[in-house]
Amino acid sequence: MPDTLCLLVCAITRPEMDAVLAEAGWDDVVARSFPACCGVPALGAEKIEALTADINDLTRTEVLGSSCLCKLNPGRHNSVHIRRLTQCFELFAPTDLVTKHLEAGAYLLTPGWLRDWQSHFTEWGFDRTQARSFFKQFASQLVLLDTGIDADASEHLRAFASFVSRPHTVEHVGLQTLRALLSAIVAGWHTGRPCGTVPELCTSKTQRPTRSTWSQPG
Repeated sequence: MPDTLCLLVCAITRPEMDAVLAEAGWDDVVARSFPACCGVPALGAEKIEALTADINDLTRTEVLGSSCLCKLNPGRHNSVHIRRLTQCFELFAPTDLVTKHLEAGAYLLTPGWLRDWQSHFTEWGFDRTQARSFFKQFASQLVLLDTGIDADASEHLRAFASFVSRPHTVEHVGLQTLRALLSAIVAGWHTGRPCGTVPELCTSKTQRPTRSTWSQPG
């Protein structure tokens, strides 16, 4: 049987990853996802093992994320490679673009997060008045990093922007950044050569609120 590589990301990122994998047609690569906890609680090694236990001939697992990976030891298992980014947004857009928006005070969003934005606010316990007051303190505008996989993303953005009363815009980033990253990882695995940390040049500013970039306000 052929060796198998598993790519592991959070549920918010999974639709984009599935789209790239379907396009690439790698028959020795599988995808798995974990809940978008954003570090509360952080992903543990036991969870990785549980998520990948059913994969036949698994020889390597690549885990991609940010704050959700803060408790994982990259050197614990040779077969598991932890790729912790400064911001998960760097999976979708170049670091300089992410940094530019964050330094301008923007609040970055992805189609996966926006798809369930009302559920997030229910979790936080925010009503409309509280949400508007909260976002007014730190978000100059809302910026959707549109990957093009959700036809309703712009509509979700408009609804969310109306709820928090913030200006909004769209960056059409597509799947290029994620495609290049996954292609490098798979190529490195196929040839037995590591492709380096991803990204080693990630020095982008951290989005506020810091308690959770993706799913919770600070």
